[in-house]
Formats: sequence, C-alpha cells, structure tokens
Amino acid sequence: MVGVSAPRPAVPGARTTIPPTDARPGGLRAVARALLVLAAAALALVGLAPASASAHGGILLGSAVAGPYRTQVTAAPLTEPGKPPAIDVTVYVSNATTSAPVSGAKVRTTVQADGRTVRPEVREIAGGYEAIVPVKDAYTVGKQTIDVDIAGPLGSGHVTVRPLKKDGGPPVVLVVATVVLLLGLLALTVRVRRRRAIDGGDDDVWPDRATA
Repeated sequence: MVGVSAPRPAVPGARTTIPPTDARPGGLRAVARALLVLAAAALALVGLAPASASAHGGILLGSAVAGPYRTQVTAAPLTEPGKPPAIDVTVYVSNATTSAPVSGAKVRTTVQADGRTVRPEVREIAGGYEAIVPVKDAYTVGKQTIDVDIAGPLGSGHVTVRPLKKDGGPPVVLVVATVVLLLGLLALTVRVRRRRAIDGGDDDVWPDRATA
C-alpha cells in the first residue's frame, strides 16, 4: 500500500497501481483486521447496527492519486444471518488538487475473488461509492485484486489495489519495545516489593526503638 502522496498534476486517463503491503508490518494489520471482525460480529449479534454499518469504517486497502482524482479504497466483511457472505468495497474519490469530495462520477469496481471476476453494482453514498461483492468467506478482506475505473467531471482515472501480502508477524521494533516494557514492569515490581518489605520491618522494630 502506498501512503498519501502530494497531489500531482491531473493526467487524464492515468493509471495507478497500489502495490501489496510489505509483509513485516502485517502483524499490526492482522490485529486491526481482527478487531474490525470482532466489532462487526458484536454489533451484528446485539442488533445495534446492520452488517453494512461497519463497512464504511473498514480496512484501508490503499490510497493513491489516479489522474485528477485522489482515491481511498476500503473494505469490510459483511455477515448477516440468512444472507450470503460478502465484502463491502467503498471507494472515496476527491479532487487531487483541492481534496474536495467528487460526486456524480461514474465508478466501476472490478474484483478478482474466489477465482472469478466480479463487477458488482456501484451506488453512490455519502462521500464515496459502494459495491457489495459476494464471496465465499467474508473474512478474506484484503486478499482480492480490485480495479477501480473513474469517469467524472475532472476526467478519468484508474487505480488497481493488489492483495495484501501474508502477514510476517509483528515488527521487530514492536517486539523489542514490548520486551523492554515487560522488563521495566518486572524491575518496578521487584523494587516495590523490596520497599514494602523494608517498610514493614521498620514498623515492627520502631516501638522498641522508641521505648529505648
């Protein structure tokens, strides 16, 4: 995935590819994905929100400039009793120069999922363009190739989101920081216990000292 880059001059018909995320930071991505799945499942179970409600705050798969547009592609699992599993793919489109949201554009989303090509219906929602993609497993978010074609008032653009690479475990920095934190807590615990032991001993002998 590429980070947010500085706006580039509008190039009609430009094509942008968002490469797969590096494997090493995948541990954090896996944690975020797990939290998203748990939150969506919890809301669905208690009936506080429809399954699609979590989609618009889903996982950010990529952010890039495609011609005159800046795009952000997000996805979230959709699981609802009695309905087949699906993935909500939402594309947010804005002016690459002014960052103003772009409405009234024609957006086509093509998804490679489960060995087939799916071109779901895209509908415009508040601030974005949503497509519901039927899949075998809704929790395979990030494992699909997504092509987005945009035709709007500023021209046309294309962006491709590649599948996320397999998680490579948590980053080394995170592991080292965790170890250091645990060692610090252990040292603090030992110091506190020693101090309590010393304070307790003084309390036992203090009356004798006073008497003497």
